[in-house]
Amino acid sequence: CLDEIERLSADAHRRYPQIRQRHVYFLTDLGRNTWAPQRPERAEDPIEAFKARCESRLAGSTIAVIDVGAAEADNSAVVDLAAEEPYGVVGVPVRVQATVRHFGRTPRSGAVVSLKLDGRKVDEKSVDLEPGRDVAVVFDAAVEAPREPTARVYEASLAPDRLELDDRRTMVLPVKPQLRVLVVRDVAADDDQRFALELLGDSLELKPGTEGLAVSPIRVAVETDDVLQSGDLSEYDCVFLVDVRRFTPAAVRILHAYLRGGGGLVWWLGPRADIKHYDELLASGAHRLLPARIGPLVAEPQYKLNPLKYEHPLVAELRADDRINLLNAPVYRYFRLDPSPFPAAQRVIEFLNAAKDPLLTAETIGLGRTTLFATGLEASWNAMPVVSPGFVILVQELLSYGAGARNSLRQALVGELLSGTYRRAEAEPNVGVAAPGDAAASPGAATPADVVPDGDAYRWTFADTRRAGLYE
Repeated sequence: CLDEIERLSADAHRRYPQIRQRHVYFLTDLGRNTWAPQRPERAEDPIEAFKARCESRLAGSTIAVIDVGAAEADNSAVVDLAAEEPYGVVGVPVRVQATVRHFGRTPRSGAVVSLKLDGRKVDEKSVDLEPGRDVAVVFDAAVEAPREPTARVYEASLAPDRLELDDRRTMVLPVKPQLRVLVVRDVAADDDQRFALELLGDSLELKPGTEGLAVSPIRVAVETDDVLQSGDLSEYDCVFLVDVRRFTPAAVRILHAYLRGGGGLVWWLGPRADIKHYDELLASGAHRLLPARIGPLVAEPQYKLNPLKYEHPLVAELRADDRINLLNAPVYRYFRLDPSPFPAAQRVIEFLNAAKDPLLTAETIGLGRTTLFATGLEASWNAMPVVSPGFVILVQELLSYGAGARNSLRQALVGELLSGTYRRAEAEPNVGVAAPGDAAASPGAATPADVVPDGDAYRWTFADTRRAGLYE
C-alpha cells in the first residue's frame, strides 16, 4: 500500500509541481490480522515501522491514520432467509427459516430475531448465539396459509448492532393458486407403464402440509407427447417426461425454450426410449436438454445406492428419515450415464458399484433445471415406486427443485444480474426496474432494463444492483 502511495505521490508531483501540499489518509481498524508481525521471531513493532517509513519515504506529505475499529464490536448477521418450499400455494401454510451467524468473540444471549410479512410483524424469537456458529430460526406458528395468489415479501431482522447493513434479509415468495404439472408419456404405453404413471401422479399430489385440504393443490395432467406440439408450456411449473420414444425437432425447440426460460424438466428413461435419438438430439447441440450423455444398457441388478453425502438439495431431505429405505431399493436395468462432458452437470445419486454409474444427474441450463434418471419407472426396471415410501419424498423434491428454478431468479445478492423472460405475444419489449429507495414502481421512476429477443420470447437483464432490498 505504501509503495503504491509513494508511486502516486511522485507521479502527482511530476504532473502538478504547483501543488505543494499533500495529505494521505489511512482508514483502518488496526486489526491484528493486518498490523501484527507476520512471523513470531520478528520483534519489530509494525506501527512504529509504518511511522518510520512514512517519515522517510513520504516526506513532505501529511499522514493521518484514522482508527475506525472498536475494541469490542461484535457483529451478528442474518446470513440467509428461505422458505421450506421455493413457492407458496393457496391454502398451504408457509414455513420460513432464517439463519443467523455470530461473528463476535463472546457469546450473545437473548438475541431477538423478528419476521415481517409484507411489512407487518408476524413473529419473533429469542436465540442464544455462540461465536462463529450458525443458528437456524424457524418461523411457522404465526405465518398463516396464504388465501390468494400474490407475491409475498418476508423480512427477517436482528436488533441493530454497529453494522446494521447485515442485520436484515429479504425474500420474495410467489404464491400460486395451484401447482400445475405435466406428465408426458409415450403413445404406446402398456399396462406396466400406466400403473407406474399412476404411482407417479399419486406421489406428486401427496404434497406435505395438504392433508387437511379437500383437493390437492397439485394439478397433474398426463398427456401423450402430442401435447408438445402446442408451442407453449409456460402454464406448467414442471414437466415430467416418462420413457417417450422420440421427439420431433419442433418439440425439442419448445422444451428448450421452456427450460431456458426457467422451467423444470424431469426425465425417466425406459424400454421405449430411443437412446441413440436421445443422445444425438437431446444430449448435444444448440438445444441440449439432458445433463448427461447416454451409454449402453446395463442389465445387472444393483441393490445399493450412494447419495454422495446428501449434498445436493434433491436428496437433502432423505438424510433425515431412516424409514425411507430408498437407497436399498433394487434397480434391475439402467443406462450408463456420462455427465463429464458438461462441467455444470452434477451427480445426485450413483450406484455403489465399481463403475460408480450415476442413477440421477442434474444441471441448470439457461434459467431452468433439468434432471435425468438412468432407469425407468416400471417395476421390471426399478422397484423404488413399489417398495419404498421414500419414492414419494424423492418425487416431491424433484417437483420442488424443478418448479423452484423460476423463483430462484427472484433472490439475488448485491452485484448479481437480475433477469427474466416473457412471451413476445404478451407485451412490448419495455421493462423498467425500480431499485430500493426509489419511488413506487412507475414508468417515470423505473430504470430501463436491457431487453433482447430470445426465440419466441423477450429476455430482460438489469445489472445495477448495488443496493440491498426489494427491486420491482
